[in-house]
Amino acid sequence: SDFRVMTSFIALSKVHMGPLVMRTTQLIAFLVSMGVIGALYWMITKTEFGCTIRATAYKPDIARLMGINVDRLQLIIFVLSIIMIGVAAGVLAPYFTFSPYSGLTLALFGLIILVMGGFGSWEGTLVASLIIGLVYGISSFYIPNAMAILVHYFLFYLVLVFRPQGLFGVR
Repeated sequence: SDFRVMTSFIALSKVHMGPLVMRTTQLIAFLVSMGVIGALYWMITKTEFGCTIRATAYKPDIARLMGINVDRLQLIIFVLSIIMIGVAAGVLAPYFTFSPYSGLTLALFGLIILVMGGFGSWEGTLVASLIIGLVYGISSFYIPNAMAILVHYFLFYLVLVFRPQGLFGVR
């Protein structure tokens, strides 16, 4: 039940980019995130392994008939997902105070981003995550943090009402 904070010497340093000032941890988190997204995009769109992933995601029965070991591929994708969670946890650790319930908030935002983007659309997930990040940054600057979270839920509600399949989802 104790709250824990990860301290780091990097967390105290800042980077000046013209009129913008940001913490070094924010810059590292941005660069690592963009690197992981770029590597994932390249892997899924440009490699044979990515083609098997797309085929299995689209029609697993047909992929199995074409000789793809679907069970093994799903295991590999699960392991890659766990690795990406570890990378995300390492990048996000300087930002949060950890408690036994801190993962619930991140999981809820992950679900909101997934639904807002549209199931099966990585482009929608990327756009939804950028929208949620910008809305959170702007709203938490102007209103208290407890109220800024309500802005996300209202935005999520609007997407569900006006576009229930998500931003990039298909019906």
